[in-house]
Amino acid sequence: MFVPIKSDDMKKRLVLILAGISAALTLSAVDIRTGSFAPLADRSSVGIVFDFSRVLIDGMSLEEFRQSGRVDEDFEKWIDFENFIKRRFLAGVNDRSWKVAKDIIFRMATVDDEYVVIVSPLMMNIDGNYRIEFALKNNVTGEVLGLADERGDGGTFGCFSNLQGDGFEEAGEHFAKFLGKQFRAAGKKR
Repeated sequence: MFVPIKSDDMKKRLVLILAGISAALTLSAVDIRTGSFAPLADRSSVGIVFDFSRVLIDGMSLEEFRQSGRVDEDFEKWIDFENFIKRRFLAGVNDRSWKVAKDIIFRMATVDDEYVVIVSPLMMNIDGNYRIEFALKNNVTGEVLGLADERGDGGTFGCFSNLQGDGFEEAGEHFAKFLGKQFRAAGKKR
């Protein structure tokens, strides 16, 4: 038997669905904590540095995690997994940067870079969840110009490295989108 839905009920359901979608999108977005990343708008290339010194992986420090053996079935050694994560992040940020901040290339940093973005994973787990802190540092003065962070997940199916790889690529895309917002807010066009 067909029961018609009242207009008010439909509106409530639509609002709840839209609120859920909005909340889901907000959960995996880079949020500014302090400062600004707008100085990068004038750059044609930006150096990226990864700092795993504060990461907790399934509640273990990096050293404890390394001592526990293989990373997973795909990677025996941490360094191979670390390089994989770096490549996935760079793939995400560079792919998205063409849409958001044209002419910026993100690459592994060199000592000559005036500005570097420090990507510090703070939490990673077997379910693919992660938390990353981003810091914009002026290498000349040593000053940290901006801090931001993101929480997200790398999906549902796969091993630890697969989920984290997907998550870090997504984090790179989100970071590029975040930079676009920072540039627009500062009135700097790319």
